[in-house]
Parts: sequence; structure tokens; C-alpha cells
Amino acid sequence: MRYLGIDWGSKYVGIAISDKEGLFSFPYDVLKNDDEHLLEVKIYEILKKNRITNVIIGLPLTLKGNESESSKKVREFVEKLRKNEKFSSITFEFFDERLTTKLVEKELLTLKKKREEKKAIINKATAQKILQDYLDFKRLQGYS
Repeated sequence: MRYLGIDWGSKYVGIAISDKEGLFSFPYDVLKNDDEHLLEVKIYEILKKNRITNVIIGLPLTLKGNESESSKKVREFVEKLRKNEKFSSITFEFFDERLTTKLVEKELLTLKKKREEKKAIINKATAQKILQDYLDFKRLQGYS
């Protein structure tokens, strides 16, 4: 079973996909988040092209595990997708992403790229880490 991982951000949305067995995740793309309708269309196209029906979305909780302003925006975004008929066969699941972006940024500190390029790479890499953490968690729980 293939999965799509999403790292939602107010400017960019990182996308990762898994292999067909759902064991490994790979950075896939970064989408601009400046047109909500276009973002929905692009996500739908990726799902359709890769025959994916399971979406894992990073949920940015506070260090204490509480909802944050960002997590509320992520939930609102997913709720809009769920209400769209195109996404009726898609399963959405949230996964705790506390500190994921910070960990990825540390790993990519030495990257010699312009700020915008680096941000795009970080978004894809963060989506990949969220998805891989989810896949590993599920495997450890015996659900894969």
C-alpha cells in the first residue's frame, strides 16, 4: 500500500510518497501554498497518478502535546479536502511532527543553496521524515 506524506506550511507544502509496500518514504515535491484551489488540484493529481489512497499529514503540536495555531490550520486544510468529493475515497490521518522540521534543518545545515531553494528542500525532506516515522511506527505496532 502506498502512502502520501504532507508537511503543510503557510507558504509551502512538502510532499513525500512511499514505495508500493509502504516500507520506505521518498521526498517527492514542494507545492506553493498561495492558491488553495490549485493546491487541492495538485495534491489530487499526485494521488491519482501514484494510485495513493492514504494520506499522512504532519500535525505540529506544541512540545507539551497540545494543539497550536499551526495545527488548527492543518486540521482546517484537511477538513476542506475531506469535504471535496474528489477526496471521498482518501483516508487522512494525522501524525505528530513535533521537532521534525528542526531535526531536518540541522541535518541540512551545510547545504549550499539559496534560502528559497533550501526551504523547498527542507519541506520535502520534512514530509519524507514525517511519512517515514509514521511507516516505522505502524510497522512496530504490527499494522503494516
